[in-house]
Amino acid sequence: MSVSPATDELARRMGHAFGDQQLLTAALTHRSWSNEHGPGTVDYERLEFLGDAVVELLLTEALYRRHPGLDEGGMTRMRAALVNETALADMARGLGLAECVRVGKGEELSGGRDKDSILSDSLEAVCGALFLDAGFERSREIILGWFRPLVDKVGGEADYKSRLQALVQALGEPTPRYRTVEEVGPDHDKIFEVALFVGPDRISAGRGRSKKDASQQAAKVALDSPRFQGP
Repeated sequence: MSVSPATDELARRMGHAFGDQQLLTAALTHRSWSNEHGPGTVDYERLEFLGDAVVELLLTEALYRRHPGLDEGGMTRMRAALVNETALADMARGLGLAECVRVGKGEELSGGRDKDSILSDSLEAVCGALFLDAGFERSREIILGWFRPLVDKVGGEADYKSRLQALVQALGEPTPRYRTVEEVGPDHDKIFEVALFVGPDRISAGRGRSKKDASQQAAKVALDSPRFQGP
């Protein structure tokens, strides 16, 4: 089966030469394309179902090993910040999936090739195809390599602000705002209190010897608040 130069380039960036090119082709085929091209044209939906489970398992294992002190709720919230439509679509664009996805004429005209929903689904399908073609250990190495920058950003033990920022983005919430509401003590030994707002709502507050420390404490409290509990 011949593949496009863009798909060849995608495989090269992935670091895996597919033994079964049909798997990769199917992972890049939207239902609108298969509907237009008749019976026998396989779309990515079954591979997406598999890939979703593969990604969830790999990231759950990574978070479990990396954060031994994190409870189930904390791991659930952190995973939600990593596996969401926006994050997956951005990752797909970085890999060049937008140039490779096969969509029908109607989807093409409506900008479907760059829709977050299609790109995120296709990325999960590629993960499923990779799992089938390369096996668990090799696909684990490749897929976790894609997610490592996000895991590093979201999963810092002390960087609660980054974790909260990623979580509110995943949930579609407004960007958190931090406001200094109190300063007490002499200049050489001040204590700052910073309040954290999401939209019009005050979610939490934190205190520290610098505004930065107080903001981190406020974000830490917010992560444990009912508003941001995992499902």
